[in-house]
Amino acid sequence: MREIRITLGAPMSVTVRLGVPVALVADAATYDGPYDVTPDFAGTTLYTAGQLMSRNVEVEPITVSRTDNLSGGKTIYIGGAI
Repeated sequence: MREIRITLGAPMSVTVRLGVPVALVADAATYDGPYDVTPDFAGTTLYTAGQLMSRNVEVEPITVSRTDNLSGGKTIYIGGAI
């Protein structure tokens, strides 16, 4: 667990204990790329390393269609119906 201590002025101080790894970045650029991603089978890279992000990235679900087939089972189309 990491601990960050901030001194505001004697005798005031604030201690924050973090249970997850945190990287403190000074003077980092703000990410200005897309935050909404449509997946594809080739893959997509969002170049976010070392940048501050203002919100979560949202990845759209891959379309899945199901239909009855002639054998009495189901045929599933991944990425949409053909």
